[in-house]
Amino acid sequence: MSEHGFAWPLILPIARSSRLARLLCRGEVSALRLHRDGRLALRFPDGHEEEAAVDGSTSVFPRLILLRYRLAGRMHSLLLPRAALGATGHRRLRVWLHTCASASLNVGVA
Repeated sequence: MSEHGFAWPLILPIARSSRLARLLCRGEVSALRLHRDGRLALRFPDGHEEEAAVDGSTSVFPRLILLRYRLAGRMHSLLLPRAALGATGHRRLRVWLHTCASASLNVGVA
């Protein structure tokens, strides 16, 4: 455990078991790997990971996160309701976006 009481890197699996998560959380990303230095890696169902850059147009709300990121030179979006990460995972992602990722970005926090 270290800063913010988290063990780094944080791995947040994306669950699509609830109807809301299946409806809103589209795409093939199966988990997020968050690093203390603000780096983000996306894990795909086949197990491979790719580094992505969080974009400053990411929006954070208490029950929903619009994660905007750049991967291979293209902009992508991932809509993450709390149901997709669970309450603890969603809170950890919000804290990470606010403290780690936003250190060099202007991430909008509502």
